Amino acid sequence: MKKIIIMMAFVFGVFNSYGFTESESEVNDFRLPSYRMLNFSFSKVEIKYNKKLISLLVLPKTPKDFVELQIKASKGDAASNYLLFFLYYDDSNCSEKSTILRKNPHENCLIALDYLNKSVEINPKFEASLYKLAYFNQQGIGMAVDVKKSADYYQQVAILEGSYRHIAMRELSNMYLYDFQQTDKAKYYINLCAKEGDELCKFMDSSWDRTLKYSPYIIKAKERERQSKSE
Repeated sequence: MKKIIIMMAFVFGVFNSYGFTESESEVNDFRLPSYRMLNFSFSKVEIKYNKKLISLLVLPKTPKDFVELQIKASKGDAASNYLLFFLYYDDSNCSEKSTILRKNPHENCLIALDYLNKSVEINPKFEASLYKLAYFNQQGIGMAVDVKKSADYYQQVAILEGSYRHIAMRELSNMYLYDFQQTDKAKYYINLCAKEGDELCKFMDSSWDRTLKYSPYIIKAKERERQSKSE
């Protein structure tokens, strides 16, 4: 009991030192940031596809900034939830930077996914978050692999006609060919994507016959991979 009281006093002291009252910290379940979170920066790839969105986000540099970001997110701001997703994801075992296996997500990974899902709940057309959910379900990052759910998210991304549209269409083509084995739909997405000028889709479209020729081998390899993971 004594340890709990000391810990609560410490937390309240930290909040108060950054301008927050005890009542604010009691009512809201705010968390304090790690050193990595306060030194986070977006990758070049993220900036490439989300340049406008990222330009509007203010990265927290102090604990007070971090708590203010949580307050904003709790009031229904999708972009703030998206940023908090990245801050927690980057500091978790689900991150590409992590040297720990991502099969069993740690707390920060689960918190990150919660913020990611909240951003889509707030704004169902939040493209950046929809793409992440599509990719995570496809790769099994922080969750079990769910190809059908992944495809659904990719379809939502493609419909939005944003910066991730052509990536989503390429992934949908691969899924319909190798996972769902629906050749017509696979070809449809590649044709449409190629007509819109995507260079990789143009290449995939031009080599379609070759892709079909070797697709049975890839399908078998995927089936063996799924079996080995389930064992």
